[in-house]
Amino acid sequence: MFPDPKKVLDELHQDHFKVSLHAVILTDELRGNAFDPCTVARFDEEEAGCHWDAHRKDFAMGVDGWWPDEGDSLDIKSRLVRNRMYWEGPQIDRPNERPYALHRNGYAGMQRYASFLWSGDVFSTWETLKTHIPIAINTALTGIPYWGTDIGDLFPRMNLQLSCTYAGFSLQHSAAVPQSWAHMEAPPSLGMEHRRPRAG
Repeated sequence: MFPDPKKVLDELHQDHFKVSLHAVILTDELRGNAFDPCTVARFDEEEAGCHWDAHRKDFAMGVDGWWPDEGDSLDIKSRLVRNRMYWEGPQIDRPNERPYALHRNGYAGMQRYASFLWSGDVFSTWETLKTHIPIAINTALTGIPYWGTDIGDLFPRMNLQLSCTYAGFSLQHSAAVPQSWAHMEAPPSLGMEHRRPRAG
């Protein structure tokens, strides 16, 4: 599809775009870390070192970040191994640059790897939108400052799609930036009870 991917990346960078590649690890278990050597004789799909080795060629071409998708079958330990791999791996070749990875899943402890987290595929329903607001707030309170909801395109409805898009934009930015409740207007009702904290 891209006969000269390096040229495409260079052109995108000239226009001030950053490029994050979609990545899927098709295994139910992941162990080790990005620094572990991977022997050429046998690619072990359960070794983080082998997975990162496979990424390094693309990273050397100028890829800026990663979108590790799926991974729902990974157990808790493996999810954290994957989060750590995308934090440690880029620093092998670019030690002075902050890594970027948008993960579909993780667990408590992923905060230490500066992981971004997104909701995965969601439905375009009012119930989904209602549910995602407290999820975003609670996720931010756990120390995961970057959380985004999928806008919801599985069952699109135009007016709901626009509402979900607006909410998705708002949640992504409010979760990442601390704000003072005292200066915020009361949000519109979505069937949930909204209250401001009492002063004092």
